[in-house]
Amino acid sequence: MGLGRICLVWCILVVTVTCNISGPPQVFDVRNYGAISDGETDNQEAFLKAWNDACKWEGRARLLIPPGTYMVEPIIFSGQCNGSMTVVLKGVLKAPTNPSSFINMDHWITFRYVDWLTVTGGGTLDGQGASAWPYNNCNKNSNCPKLPITMRLDFITNGMLKHIKSVNSKNAHFNLFACNNTKVSHVKITAPGDSPNTDGIKIGGSNNIEISHTGITTGDDCIAILGGGTSGVNITDVFCGPGHGISIGSLGNNNDKDHVADIHVSNCTLNGTTTGLRIKTWPRSLPGNATNITYEQIFMDNVANPIVIDQMYCPSGGCSKQSNSPIQIQDVTYKGIWGTSSSKVAMYFQCSESFPCKNVVTQDIDLFYHGPGGPANSTCNNINGKSYGKQNPRSFAEMSSEVAVVAVSDNDNRAKESVLDSKPKFDSKMMADSKEFNVQKLVDMFTKLNPLAKEFFPSSYNNKINDLFAPSKDSGNDNFSNNRRRRSIYTQGRRRFNGKASRAQREDSVRRTVYVSDIDQQVTEERLAGLFSGCGQVIDCRICGDPHSVLRFAFVEFSDEQGARAALNLGGSMLGYYPVKVLPSKTAILPVNPTFLPRSEDEREMCSRTVYCTNIDKKIPQAEVKNFFEGTCGEVTRLRLLGDEIHSTCIAFVEFAMAESAIIALSCSGMHLGTQPISFKTEVVRLPPNLKLVTMFLPLF
Repeated sequence: MGLGRICLVWCILVVTVTCNISGPPQVFDVRNYGAISDGETDNQEAFLKAWNDACKWEGRARLLIPPGTYMVEPIIFSGQCNGSMTVVLKGVLKAPTNPSSFINMDHWITFRYVDWLTVTGGGTLDGQGASAWPYNNCNKNSNCPKLPITMRLDFITNGMLKHIKSVNSKNAHFNLFACNNTKVSHVKITAPGDSPNTDGIKIGGSNNIEISHTGITTGDDCIAILGGGTSGVNITDVFCGPGHGISIGSLGNNNDKDHVADIHVSNCTLNGTTTGLRIKTWPRSLPGNATNITYEQIFMDNVANPIVIDQMYCPSGGCSKQSNSPIQIQDVTYKGIWGTSSSKVAMYFQCSESFPCKNVVTQDIDLFYHGPGGPANSTCNNINGKSYGKQNPRSFAEMSSEVAVVAVSDNDNRAKESVLDSKPKFDSKMMADSKEFNVQKLVDMFTKLNPLAKEFFPSSYNNKINDLFAPSKDSGNDNFSNNRRRRSIYTQGRRRFNGKASRAQREDSVRRTVYVSDIDQQVTEERLAGLFSGCGQVIDCRICGDPHSVLRFAFVEFSDEQGARAALNLGGSMLGYYPVKVLPSKTAILPVNPTFLPRSEDEREMCSRTVYCTNIDKKIPQAEVKNFFEGTCGEVTRLRLLGDEIHSTCIAFVEFAMAESAIIALSCSGMHLGTQPISFKTEVVRLPPNLKLVTMFLPLF
């Protein structure tokens, strides 16, 4: 009996621990620990109490910072914790502005020694950097004070930072040190272009780091990859500018051996930065290396020195020109780098004389300079490698070494002057010609715009367009106004519901449709249709994807195949801050039944709080599904499960109490509910009471 009781107790403990780990997370609301959201009261103590309790929880824990403005003094959240930790920041955190709180302080918010950490929620970190920037005089004062980095992630394993905004940091915005398997996505970083040392993301001594879908506007490097053995960094879909570009280094400034390897940067846009893709090392340092680095499909928009390797980096001066960097740079590839340079020197390779750069490859480089002094050129010293495809300007493989004509550094006033001088100058006659051209281009666009696609053009301009193309009263064309009235009674909704399309009709629709990706979140369907209207008559345009994502995608349908083929030539066109990609579509645009579209402001607000979830295991009770959503995302006001007798999974419409909860849900795709990874999407129609109608129009979601 004694042994039986021991076994029973042991089983109960195992079940309890298992439930804590796999069940919904325990929420620790900072308000329950005394946090006050008045923007003035220091909440450091309340935050730490909530964190400590969450960290002790045996299972998944969630530290919740609700909407509101919270001031907090410098704080360190330390592990090790007993389970995974999620910090949900829905409000605004404000840093202190009293110099006594930040002078000689290297951090504001720090997470340290935590395994399985997620920081998310859509909230904002306000560093209030204007109070500290006047103290940053390190370019003149070697004893300048330390200033705090907004958020430090130190010794984090399996971390994730997503859906967070950082504004006006006092120093760098984010610093990743000694992290492993950490992802940064859907982060927005903002600081003035002249704010000192406000790097966007700094990475040092870390492995397997991913940065994606992120926009960075700041006063220093958008991303700085430092040494200390950093490897396995993958950067994709990042917008940078203004700022100092994406940098590796500077290496060799800490009297230690610096090693950087396996860096991949792709599908990024740099706009108006003072440098582009830069590798920089100090001339005097201990031996080190930077190897296996790839840059591909990078668009440069008015970037000074888009491609740079500078092994004589010395921004403050005082370095010996006779010194040669002992850091070996090798196996570097630049592929598909294109756009415009604001400086005549578009490629600047100043490698070490003692350790020349090895195996540097340039492929399909197309960089233009439209300023004074002729086309773009290159400066190349001590570099070995090969070139393939288009080379504009000439590559190092096509030319002998040249004397450097520009010094590349963060504080080089001459480089700034060359950038200013490179801007084209227009006289009044050129401006007049430009206006005439733009007006004619606008007229051409209007004549090709589909009169049925009214959503592509502002209704406030309809009368102006009609007046522009209407015949004069003396023209004698009596049929014009009648024809116009007859056409206006047709709408896209009517066009789409003339009957079920046959397979041949659907295939024809696919051939007339193009798929457009990398669309700036600020771009509207109207503006997108305007871009493609020059290719032919646009009859439909549908932008898809998370509206809070940096980039989205769309489908554009033309009246004929010629328009779709012509649209493929617009790949690379700048729309907003990003060059769009255009490919043939593999699907047609599905019709939308206007009966199910939101008809009032209340219904539109409800849709913003509702998501559509698929792949839910039918064996899971509805109460458990609701608990999962509430524990993961927030309070659920309505849940509807739909399924049939054939499939083993069902779908759900989940209406949350807060729109922020729906946004969090969209980032939870892939999480397991029972045995299945679920998928979330935004819900774009009302929930009709008739379940058959919902089933009928499931593909529309």
